[in-house]
Amino acid sequence: MTYRMKKWQKLSTITLLMAGVITFNDSEFRSVDKHQIAVADTNVQTLDYEKLRNTWLDVNYGYDKYDEKNDAMKKKFDATEKEAEKLLKEMKTESGRTYLWDSAKDLDNKSADMTRTYRNIEKIAEAMKHPKTTLKNDENKKKMKDALEWLHENAYGKEPDKKVKELSENFTKTTGKNTNLNWWDYEIGTPKSLTNTLILLNDQFSNEEKKKYTAPIKTFAPKSDKILSSVGQPEQAKGGNLVDISKVKLLESIIEEDKDMTKNSIDSFNKVFTYVQDSATDKERNGFYKDGSYIDHKDVPYTGAYGVVLLEGISQMMPMIKQTPFNDSNQNDTTLKSWIDDGFMPLIYKGEMMDLSRGRAISRENETSHSASATVMKSLLRLSDAMDDSTKAKYKKIVKTSVESDSSYKQTDYLNSYSDIDKMKSLIEDSTISTNGLTQQLKIYNDMDRVTYHNKDLDFAFGLRMTSKNVARYESINNENLKGWHTGAGMSYLYNSDVKHYRDNFWATADMKRLAGTTTLENEILKDTDDKKSSKTFVGGTKADDQHASIGMDFENQDKTLTAKKSYFILNDKIVFLGTGIKSTD
Repeated sequence: MTYRMKKWQKLSTITLLMAGVITFNDSEFRSVDKHQIAVADTNVQTLDYEKLRNTWLDVNYGYDKYDEKNDAMKKKFDATEKEAEKLLKEMKTESGRTYLWDSAKDLDNKSADMTRTYRNIEKIAEAMKHPKTTLKNDENKKKMKDALEWLHENAYGKEPDKKVKELSENFTKTTGKNTNLNWWDYEIGTPKSLTNTLILLNDQFSNEEKKKYTAPIKTFAPKSDKILSSVGQPEQAKGGNLVDISKVKLLESIIEEDKDMTKNSIDSFNKVFTYVQDSATDKERNGFYKDGSYIDHKDVPYTGAYGVVLLEGISQMMPMIKQTPFNDSNQNDTTLKSWIDDGFMPLIYKGEMMDLSRGRAISRENETSHSASATVMKSLLRLSDAMDDSTKAKYKKIVKTSVESDSSYKQTDYLNSYSDIDKMKSLIEDSTISTNGLTQQLKIYNDMDRVTYHNKDLDFAFGLRMTSKNVARYESINNENLKGWHTGAGMSYLYNSDVKHYRDNFWATADMKRLAGTTTLENEILKDTDDKKSSKTFVGGTKADDQHASIGMDFENQDKTLTAKKSYFILNDKIVFLGTGIKSTD
């Protein structure tokens, strides 16, 4: 055999056990029995970290795309500058301070305050990075350096080993538990803002300072594919959490220019592109299924919330990862395209992400069905540049159609970066990219007990939300969605030209005991319990084509005092609801 070395390749020594002739640059070794021979180490890869940093900044900020004549960009710049200026003015700087802002005072016992503080620092860094900013002066630079040093000494970097012990003990408590200490803040929330800040202000800190500030991440989140390490219960991260934790570790590796950490982070990120197995139980059920379903928190359909976070994270990371030798682009692209086609698209109608897929996020005033859909479209527009030509054209058409189909949609809504605004402006102005009409489709998500139907001719969409032994009625944690009791009891949704219906204070004003399509008792005592699933397994449906389907739900209410057989028949322009065997023991 012949092996010709290249000058740039690193040499390593291996032992060969063989016989034959090996030619190295025209010199032969004959009758080899056992020799130590220098060969090229093809695993050695050169990473351009400066390029990776710039790509991250281009995707998430796009400072070089800024055009002050663009009203949307000018509006974003002014808002960012104004908020940063206010935060700088209100920042505590006295020597005896115990916090930096009045809105986040308890850094030791309320982890959300710590994350909020680092997020404020990140907002200032975003503003100061802009070439047109008026805030990048010596005084503010010193404020930022002092603030990060103070936070390292008094918050995130303050005895991390001791903090992990405290968090672990608190996590296992059954009484007297501090519910304001959340693993997410130590592993994702705070380090995400910290690493982003250090990339934004890369030239403001020495390598030693940057490594010092990222050091606590290795204690709270040592692995790029594990969560709950900070509470002593490390487990495999799934879905959106896996994207987030691998993103944190990837940014950490870029800051420290650590090739092994970069590779491990990307390897972990690549694990996202797998499907949940049929035999999965408990937390292994989190993630995407072959039928397009997306489950999180073991039994909650969450495409429109955690799934959106996952997709946005992928859109942030994929452009960077494709510039490294560690990506698995072909397989990942195929899986991702399937998720988009089967998972996300059937849940979106005229710029609205159906609430039946958003879990407890329906109770958040600042996260609407519209903002969730807009984030999906922003992510698709980003991803289109990293895809093959046919997929790129397809995604751009989808985004343009979604934007123009909703009269309440402003093309710059929810666009976080100047590069996003620039991409959207170019898309809308590109006359070569047409729009689609409403697509006729009928999707049955049997793995998350959801059905969506889009009728092209009559221009409406229908959604159905059910519950079973595998899928919770609703989720209510962190004091959110406290009245979601019946949303999984067969609630039906109708979408038409009134696109604002479900985001115009619907959930704040609806009678949560009499939701459309549900079966409830007049005087049912509603209580919050940990087990929000039904005991029934006969739930789901099948379709003949994209106009006809049969769906059934063996229903029982939460305290099992009410049962019914509920059937639904989709017959093109008609949807028939049929209830039989309705019985109550109450």
